[in-house]
Amino acid sequence: TTISRAIRSERGELEGVLLITIESAHFMQLFQGTRHSATDAISVLRTDGAIFVRMPELEIGRRFPRAEVFSHAVTAQSGTYQANGAIDGIPRLISFETIDGFPLVVVVTRSLEEVLAPWWRFTGFVAGSLAIALVLFGAASRYAFRSAAQAEALQFELETQAHTDSLTGLANRRHFMDLAEMELSRSLRYGSPIAVMM
Repeated sequence: TTISRAIRSERGELEGVLLITIESAHFMQLFQGTRHSATDAISVLRTDGAIFVRMPELEIGRRFPRAEVFSHAVTAQSGTYQANGAIDGIPRLISFETIDGFPLVVVVTRSLEEVLAPWWRFTGFVAGSLAIALVLFGAASRYAFRSAAQAEALQFELETQAHTDSLTGLANRRHFMDLAEMELSRSLRYGSPIAVMM
C-alpha cells in the first residue's frame, strides 16, 4: 500500500512528494495478534468502499460502496451497531472508527452468535438453576403438606383417644363434663330448658 503526500512551500508551490509504502504483511501481523476467533474480521476501508487491507485476507481494492458502515461513519467518528456483514451476510456486531486526516475507516466485526454465546451459556445456567430450585421447592412443599396432613390426622386421633373410653367406645367422663359445661352455658345464655338422660 502506497501513501503519498504533497510537500508544499509556504506560498503553496509544490516542492516534492513524499511516498511511503507499507507491506500488507505488516497489517496482517498486526491484525492476526488482535483476532480472537475465526469469525472476527478486521478491515481498513477507504471511504469510497475499497478494501485497503483486511484480515482474513480479501482482494485489496475490491469495493463495497453500499456497506452500511459508511452511512454510520458519515454521522459519527466511531460507533457500534448490529447488521448483516457486507461480505458474508452473517448477523454481526460491527464497530468502526474513522481515521482523522485520511479517507479511511477501521471496521472490526464479530458474528452476533459468538458475541452472544457467553450470554446464552449464562442464561442456560440460570434457567437450569431455577428449574432445579423449583423442583426442590416443589418436593419440599409436597413433603411439608404431607407432614402437615399426617400431623393433623395424628392430632385428630389423639383427641379421639383422649375423649373416648377404649372399652365401650363412648365418651369418657372428661369429655362428658366438657360437653355438659358447654350445653349448660348455652341453656343459660338462651334461657332454654335442659335435660340429662342416663
